[in-house]
Amino acid sequence: RYVCVDSVRRGCPEEPTSICVQTQRAWSQQYLHLDKHAAAPIILEELRNLVGELPAPDHVLPHRWRYSQTAAPFPGSPGAVELQHSPLLIAAGDSFSVSNVEGCLFSARKAAALVRKWLQI
Repeated sequence: RYVCVDSVRRGCPEEPTSICVQTQRAWSQQYLHLDKHAAAPIILEELRNLVGELPAPDHVLPHRWRYSQTAAPFPGSPGAVELQHSPLLIAAGDSFSVSNVEGCLFSARKAAALVRKWLQI
């Protein structure tokens, strides 16, 4: 689903190389029964199949997100919803659009538009 050279993404290319791998919801549901440390070698093998040979990692830090992606978005997928006008309260995030990076960006733009409207700018 998502792979990045995290040390470069964070603007620290001089640090040791750090690779961040995130799986898809379907993959996570398939392997939900596994302990996160048991799932890590499977993810590493799938990463090697995707990008080719990699050196053995010095450290692996698996993290399990049982609820990381939206299965059923908010009706109409508006991106953001104004819950209260004064003080302004907005609900936003991928659960208000599509559960991926593009959905998060879409939601952020919609939330920013609601803030601009409230500030009248």
